[in-house]
Amino acid sequence: TYEVAKKINEGPLSYVQLMLLASFIPDDLRSQLVSPYLSDDGRQIRISVRVVDSYKGLNRNQLLEQIRADMLEKFDLQPEQLHLTGAMVLYNNMLQSLFDSQIKTLGYVFAAIMLMLLVLFRSLPVALISMVPSLVSAASVLGLMGWIGLPLDLMTITITAITIGIAVDDTIHYVHRFHEELPRDGDYRATVRRCHGSIGKAMYYTSLVIIAGFSILALSNFNPSVYFGLLTGLAMLVALLSNLTLLPALLISLIGFVESVSVAQTLAAKRRQRVDSNAELIGLGTANLASGVSGGFPVTGGFSRSVVNFDAGARSPMAGVFTAGGIALTALFFTPWFYYLPKATLAATIIVAVLALVLSGGTLGFIGWQLASNF
Repeated sequence: TYEVAKKINEGPLSYVQLMLLASFIPDDLRSQLVSPYLSDDGRQIRISVRVVDSYKGLNRNQLLEQIRADMLEKFDLQPEQLHLTGAMVLYNNMLQSLFDSQIKTLGYVFAAIMLMLLVLFRSLPVALISMVPSLVSAASVLGLMGWIGLPLDLMTITITAITIGIAVDDTIHYVHRFHEELPRDGDYRATVRRCHGSIGKAMYYTSLVIIAGFSILALSNFNPSVYFGLLTGLAMLVALLSNLTLLPALLISLIGFVESVSVAQTLAAKRRQRVDSNAELIGLGTANLASGVSGGFPVTGGFSRSVVNFDAGARSPMAGVFTAGGIALTALFFTPWFYYLPKATLAATIIVAVLALVLSGGTLGFIGWQLASNF
């Protein structure tokens, strides 16, 4: 409108001419040139701005906040005198409400799942460990989206909630199977092998079906649907890998730590000593890292060996060094001598070693109660 008036006036309009323009313009042109931008009483004005909403680097919320701040500062307006409207404003408000509700929803979902796991397993450490695969899968997808610059929208914002809801089912099945298989022989590696051979196969095939189902959306012509299908499938793949690799390792670490601390507390109580659980955890973690690098077995506290060292009067960790040296010498040079030793003799040796503690304080019962209360 101003450009048309400037051409008619053959030059820029003064402030007075601009004010009188609305009054003297013909009625047939008023509805097209003035009414869309100026109210009838002249107290309200509308400024229209075209924004390329598909611009790759567009940050809608930041742009709207900048427009609001500039209008208030440069035109000396009060906040209640300025009101931003339009499709982009509505879409931005919807996205902001989605972000807020997504954060709250994830918080409620994690709290509800955590409560359910506590009721199911009756152990806070196990419940916390069971949350790890879901957290890893959700964090991996959100991190990938941020790395490639894919913004959250109506489709991608629901991926995390869907992933958590599906991934936690596999976690519950695996932990339950692990809980049933471990008491059979107490062998961590054999327990993991049996779990992978039973419930692990079911998790594998069901996850593949879910991944294939979501991946079909990649054939869509609607880009948000394509992103949703591929990212959800990726999240389910990460959840499956976490449940089959990370979850067993964490469960073994938890049980090994509880067992080691229980043995240490029992022996320390007899000498009226104090056990530092943090130092015990650091020691176990360091030992297991070294074991993993060298291809060894998971490292935990040994009940029978600890009792033998205790009865022998061991006072420092050097007893473990001498024990390891003795075992190495026996394995290298004296194995043929012990090859024909009856298993009953070995069993009797272990029973004699731990019998004193069992008779004096019910150590086995205490350790069993510690393990049951944490798993």
